[in-house]
Amino acid sequence: MMDVHDKFSKMIAEPNTIKCSACSGPMLHKGSGLYECQKCGKEYLSDFGKIKRYLEENGPSDALEIAQETGVNRKVIAELLREGRMQITITPGHHPKR
Repeated sequence: MMDVHDKFSKMIAEPNTIKCSACSGPMLHKGSGLYECQKCGKEYLSDFGKIKRYLEENGPSDALEIAQETGVNRKVIAELLREGRMQITITPGHHPKR
């Protein structure tokens, strides 16, 4: 069992380190919501990354469609919009999937 000193030492050595769920290796932020395990190479997308990738592959979409297709909660999407990390673009003639 790790004592307080060991936990504190680990926090200093590895601040804010995200661990891979597959191998517990350290995750490296590659940008745009993409993380890659430095140990096994597995890639993970944050909610932001999932939305970004979906929009890149499918074009403009409404929040409901994005939520359904990515599994990201609509509240998270709304928060990203409020924070200015995402923008909604209105495309004339575009009709989201129903």
